[in-house]
Amino acid sequence: MSIIKKIENTDRIAEGYVNDFRKIIDRIEARLSQTVKAGVWTNAEVDAALVREQLNQIMVDSGYQANINKMFDKGYQDLLAQNVEFYNQRLSASLRYTPESLDKLNLIKQLDLEKFESLGESQVRELERVIINAQFGSISSGDLTAQLKSTLDEGMSRYADTWVNTAISGFDRVAGSTIALDGGVEYFEYIGPDDKLTRPFCEEHLGQVKKWEEWDAMVNDQGSKVTVYCGGARCRHQLVAVPNPE
Repeated sequence: MSIIKKIENTDRIAEGYVNDFRKIIDRIEARLSQTVKAGVWTNAEVDAALVREQLNQIMVDSGYQANINKMFDKGYQDLLAQNVEFYNQRLSASLRYTPESLDKLNLIKQLDLEKFESLGESQVRELERVIINAQFGSISSGDLTAQLKSTLDEGMSRYADTWVNTAISGFDRVAGSTIALDGGVEYFEYIGPDDKLTRPFCEEHLGQVKKWEEWDAMVNDQGSKVTVYCGGARCRHQLVAVPNPE
């Protein structure tokens, strides 16, 4: 497997994540619209606790948590298989996970998953605020639906692509480096595209070969670890093992 193919596969998995996430948002939006049309939230008697309960139920019914879990399980399994294949070929070795490396990868997975769980919780609070505020003025069902859609688009849709791509690429880098380090590799090269989208940080480091400890001590211009996020959110670059540096 070539490095180009490896990056393309990561992009494909991330694209699948994004598409699944958008379907979840569409289901949430449809349920919000149905509930507004039923007149549930235009009743002046509605209180915050009831609204929150109803919104949480909509999240459950939309399959938000179940689908997020499914997406992460499938996506990470694909990435792990891809990294094992890539580094076994690159290192001409048969690498195996140690219990320590599996623990590390599971921790990264859980941290990424928690981002999406907290995003759902944040959206429930924001949607609740819109609904309760609507009780203090005369607002039509159409206007309330529009406000809820706008809030959902701002909070979920707007950041879905960035969060998904950053999480999946971050895990790919951690998985790849863990496999390579387990195989005894010390040096890694900063590789990827060099075009008009390339950040100054990435431009500066493209083609550089350093020991893992050096890369791991660095942060990018966004303040995040280079060994996990390279140049930052949605970064298209990778640190790839160099078995025999000259």
